Amino acid sequence: MKKVFLIGWMLLMAGSVGWAQDGDLENNPRIQEMREEFFNRELQLSPQEAKAFWPLYNDFRSKERELKAKLRDGRRLELMTDAEAERYLEEYLDVEEQQLALKREYFGKFKQVINIRKIAMLNRTERQFKKSLLNKLQERRGRRGGFN
Repeated sequence: MKKVFLIGWMLLMAGSVGWAQDGDLENNPRIQEMREEFFNRELQLSPQEAKAFWPLYNDFRSKERELKAKLRDGRRLELMTDAEAERYLEEYLDVEEQQLALKREYFGKFKQVINIRKIAMLNRTERQFKKSLLNKLQERRGRRGGFN
Protein backbone atom coordinates (compact mmCIF):
# COMPACT_ATOMS: atom_id res chain seq x y z
CA MET A 1 0.00 0.00 0.00
CA LYS A 2 2.88 2.36 0.77
CA LYS A 3 4.28 1.79 -2.73
CA VAL A 4 0.96 2.71 -4.38
CA PHE A 5 0.68 5.84 -2.28
CA LEU A 6 4.31 6.87 -2.95
CA ILE A 7 3.96 6.36 -6.71
CA GLY A 8 0.68 8.25 -6.71
CA TRP A 9 2.17 11.10 -4.75
CA MET A 10 5.07 11.37 -7.20
CA LEU A 11 2.64 11.42 -10.13
CA LEU A 12 0.55 14.09 -8.49
CA MET A 13 3.57 16.29 -7.83
CA ALA A 14 4.84 15.92 -11.40
CA GLY A 15 1.44 16.62 -12.90
CA SER A 16 0.54 19.53 -10.67
CA VAL A 17 3.52 21.70 -11.63
CA GLY A 18 1.82 22.96 -14.79
CA TRP A 19 -1.51 23.58 -13.06
CA ALA A 20 -0.29 26.38 -10.83
CA GLN A 21 -1.83 29.46 -12.42
CA ASP A 22 -3.85 28.29 -15.39
CA GLY A 23 -7.33 29.14 -14.10
CA ASP A 24 -7.95 32.89 -14.16
CA LEU A 25 -5.20 33.71 -16.61
CA GLU A 26 -6.71 31.58 -19.35
CA ASN A 27 -9.68 33.89 -19.73
CA ASN A 28 -7.65 37.09 -19.80
CA PRO A 29 -7.62 38.49 -23.37
CA ARG A 30 -4.32 40.32 -22.76
CA ILE A 31 -2.64 37.08 -21.67
CA GLN A 32 -4.00 35.31 -24.75
CA GLU A 33 -2.69 38.12 -26.95
CA MET A 34 0.74 37.85 -25.29
CA ARG A 35 0.69 34.06 -25.74
CA GLU A 36 -0.10 34.40 -29.44
CA GLU A 37 2.67 36.98 -29.97
CA PHE A 38 5.15 34.82 -28.07
CA PHE A 39 4.26 31.58 -29.88
CA ASN A 40 4.13 33.24 -33.30
CA ARG A 41 7.61 34.63 -32.72
CA GLU A 42 9.18 31.55 -31.09
CA LEU A 43 7.67 29.05 -33.53
CA GLN A 44 8.08 31.44 -36.46
CA LEU A 45 4.50 30.88 -37.56
CA SER A 46 3.58 32.38 -40.90
CA PRO A 47 0.29 34.31 -41.02
CA GLN A 48 -1.34 31.33 -42.76
CA GLU A 49 0.01 28.88 -40.19
CA ALA A 50 -1.09 31.11 -37.30
CA LYS A 51 -4.59 31.43 -38.75
CA ALA A 52 -4.96 27.63 -38.88
CA PHE A 53 -3.00 26.89 -35.69
CA TRP A 54 -4.67 29.11 -33.09
CA PRO A 55 -8.22 27.75 -33.27
CA LEU A 56 -6.82 24.21 -32.94
CA TYR A 57 -4.45 25.10 -30.12
CA ASN A 58 -7.10 26.99 -28.19
CA ASP A 59 -9.49 24.06 -28.57
CA PHE A 60 -6.77 21.68 -27.38
CA ARG A 61 -5.99 23.83 -24.32
CA SER A 62 -9.67 24.14 -23.47
CA LYS A 63 -10.15 20.36 -23.54
CA GLU A 64 -6.95 19.89 -21.56
CA ARG A 65 -8.18 22.31 -18.86
CA GLU A 66 -11.48 20.43 -18.66
CA LEU A 67 -9.60 17.20 -17.99
CA LYS A 68 -7.39 18.78 -15.34
CA ALA A 69 -10.42 20.32 -13.65
CA LYS A 70 -11.73 16.83 -12.92
CA LEU A 71 -9.03 16.48 -10.28
CA ARG A 72 -9.27 19.99 -8.80
CA ASP A 73 -12.27 19.50 -6.61
CA GLY A 74 -10.90 20.78 -3.32
CA ARG A 75 -10.44 17.38 -1.73
CA ARG A 76 -7.79 17.39 0.94
CA LEU A 77 -5.53 14.52 0.02
CA GLU A 78 -3.87 14.37 3.43
CA LEU A 79 -7.25 13.71 5.07
CA MET A 80 -8.26 10.84 2.78
CA THR A 81 -8.52 7.26 3.92
CA ASP A 82 -6.35 4.77 2.08
CA ALA A 83 -9.37 3.60 0.07
CA GLU A 84 -10.25 7.19 -0.93
CA ALA A 85 -6.63 7.89 -1.85
CA GLU A 86 -6.53 4.76 -3.99
CA ARG A 87 -9.74 5.79 -5.80
CA TYR A 88 -8.30 9.27 -6.31
CA LEU A 89 -5.10 7.81 -7.77
CA GLU A 90 -7.15 5.66 -10.14
CA GLU A 91 -9.06 8.78 -11.24
CA TYR A 92 -5.75 10.61 -11.66
CA LEU A 93 -4.35 7.85 -13.87
CA ASP A 94 -7.57 7.80 -15.91
CA VAL A 95 -7.24 11.55 -16.50
CA GLU A 96 -3.57 11.11 -17.45
CA GLU A 97 -4.60 8.48 -20.02
CA GLN A 98 -7.29 10.81 -21.38
CA GLN A 99 -4.73 13.62 -21.62
CA LEU A 100 -2.36 11.38 -23.56
CA ALA A 101 -5.16 10.42 -25.94
CA LEU A 102 -6.02 14.10 -26.37
CA LYS A 103 -2.38 14.94 -27.14
CA ARG A 104 -2.20 12.15 -29.71
CA GLU A 105 -5.42 13.36 -31.34
CA TYR A 106 -4.21 16.95 -31.59
CA PHE A 107 -0.73 15.91 -32.66
CA GLY A 108 -2.37 14.58 -35.81
CA LYS A 109 -4.40 17.76 -36.26
CA PHE A 110 -1.37 20.01 -35.72
CA LYS A 111 0.57 18.04 -38.36
CA GLN A 112 -1.96 19.23 -40.91
CA VAL A 113 -1.26 22.92 -40.25
CA ILE A 114 2.37 23.27 -39.01
CA ASN A 115 5.53 21.26 -39.54
CA ILE A 116 6.72 18.55 -37.18
CA ARG A 117 9.59 20.61 -35.70
CA LYS A 118 7.18 23.32 -34.63
CA ILE A 119 4.93 20.70 -33.03
CA ALA A 120 7.95 19.31 -31.17
CA MET A 121 8.62 22.80 -29.82
CA LEU A 122 5.10 23.36 -28.42
CA ASN A 123 5.68 22.12 -24.86
CA ARG A 124 8.95 24.00 -24.52
CA THR A 125 7.37 27.15 -25.93
CA GLU A 126 4.48 26.91 -23.46
CA ARG A 127 6.91 26.52 -20.55
CA GLN A 128 8.98 29.46 -21.80
CA PHE A 129 5.86 31.59 -22.12
CA LYS A 130 4.76 30.80 -18.57
CA LYS A 131 8.24 31.60 -17.28
CA SER A 132 8.25 34.87 -19.22
CA LEU A 133 4.83 35.77 -17.86
CA LEU A 134 5.91 35.00 -14.30
CA ASN A 135 9.04 37.11 -14.73
CA LYS A 136 6.96 40.05 -15.97
CA LEU A 137 4.62 39.69 -13.02
CA GLN A 138 7.53 39.59 -10.58
CA GLU A 139 9.11 42.64 -12.20
CA ARG A 140 5.85 44.53 -11.96
CA ARG A 141 5.40 43.58 -8.30
CA GLY A 142 9.04 44.37 -7.61
CA ARG A 143 8.65 47.90 -8.94
CA ARG A 144 5.75 48.42 -6.55
CA GLY A 145 7.73 47.01 -3.64
CA GLY A 146 5.63 43.86 -3.47
CA PHE A 147 8.46 41.42 -2.71
CA ASN A 148 10.16 41.23 0.65
